[in-house]
Amino acid sequence: MKISWSQIQDASMRAFKHYLNSVSQSGVTATVYDEYRASGARAALSAEDKAYVESQLMPEFQTEIDKIQKGTTGGFPSIQIRDAAGQIAYSTPTARRPVATGEQAECLLFNGWPGEDAGRIQIVVKPRDTGRRLIIALFDIAKASSIVGSWKVMNPVMGSTGPDSAVLYLLCPVGDQRVLTLLGLIRSKLENSLDENCRTPLGLVKLHKGIFGLDLPPKKIQQECLGMREVGTAGGVIANIISKGAYKAARYVLSQDPTKTLAINNILKDCVEQVLTEIGWGFSEGAAPTFTAISTSSSSSSGVATTPASSPATASSAMTL
Repeated sequence: MKISWSQIQDASMRAFKHYLNSVSQSGVTATVYDEYRASGARAALSAEDKAYVESQLMPEFQTEIDKIQKGTTGGFPSIQIRDAAGQIAYSTPTARRPVATGEQAECLLFNGWPGEDAGRIQIVVKPRDTGRRLIIALFDIAKASSIVGSWKVMNPVMGSTGPDSAVLYLLCPVGDQRVLTLLGLIRSKLENSLDENCRTPLGLVKLHKGIFGLDLPPKKIQQECLGMREVGTAGGVIANIISKGAYKAARYVLSQDPTKTLAINNILKDCVEQVLTEIGWGFSEGAAPTFTAISTSSSSSSGVATTPASSPATASSAMTL
């Protein structure tokens, strides 16, 4: 997959500056993950939409949860729960557990076709189309597409304010020709519901209004190359790429003669690119990621020159932080 350096450059620089003063990598990764969440966050709901989501859509969603817990939905889906300590737990078809006081049911997870996830599509719909209404539409879409491995729908509050209302986990990369057919299905069901005003989350590529994509490296690569414990999250993949690259750059800079003039932007880009190479990715030639089958749009190129990934750059420009 090709991603845009200009899109992640600022977040990478902030992580790099932290690493110049600290060797704690977990804290930086968490901070970048928060940046990912914030990058896709939407404007505050209007008073009318907020009232509608809370009074109409959340009760509908809770009704679905109640039916699932009582076993009246045919044994599926699973419920992702955030407990009072902020940890994630699940109520599954084989091990149901209640959503206790102080906990939140974040989303419902549905199984599709078997296989390992190789990509994901995030769908963002207008506030009044979140929750149960989105589930109904996605049932038909997932059933009709053999590349949807699993999918989830956020609760209406999260689905109307966060970076995604629903996520489809794909059995192929986002650039696969079959994804075009899937996009056509999504548009046929949800075109009028898709939110044209949402922003592209950090590191992702815009496929259509309200639809964003990202490839997922194999689980083993996520764990061994990126050091991820919880695999499959877009924010986790992007945050760990940025964090690892920034750490490499900071360690390199700190190992150099302090009187030496360094091209920091080039070094940082170089080191992030090394991480991308490790997982089989790279930077796009311009700012817009290049897929063989899907036309995308993004911001203009940063104009930062690259150097071979094996040797971080030095140049006659001063080190500026």
